[in-house]
Amino acid sequence: MDAVNHMVGGHFKDVDILHALMEEIYPPVLALARQHNIPILDLPRTFDIHNADLYECQIEPSESGGQLIAEMVTHILNEHDFDGQSRFYFKGDEEIESEQNTDDVWRVDATADFTPNLYLKQLI
Repeated sequence: MDAVNHMVGGHFKDVDILHALMEEIYPPVLALARQHNIPILDLPRTFDIHNADLYECQIEPSESGGQLIAEMVTHILNEHDFDGQSRFYFKGDEEIESEQNTDDVWRVDATADFTPNLYLKQLI
């Protein structure tokens, strides 16, 4: 929470505070998903925060957003190997993609064109 305490001084945008919270909260949840081979519906990578058609009141999924979530859940239920490894599922430009949930350090990519676009990357 040091990152959050540092940001609360008003030097960062609200989205920066959200990113810092996500980086604190997500790693233990992702570790638990790895331990139990649970698939992860990666909404931050699926939802474009600049696409107002996906949202109601800036955060709640709209009808279009709900349809996207339903599509993703259906895909996971039909395609995920529940005896296999934990995977992230997200929708790119056109297709639903997946990648293994590894124990790499999980970070929010602050350089992404639209935040929060989440990536797994190794800290240097």
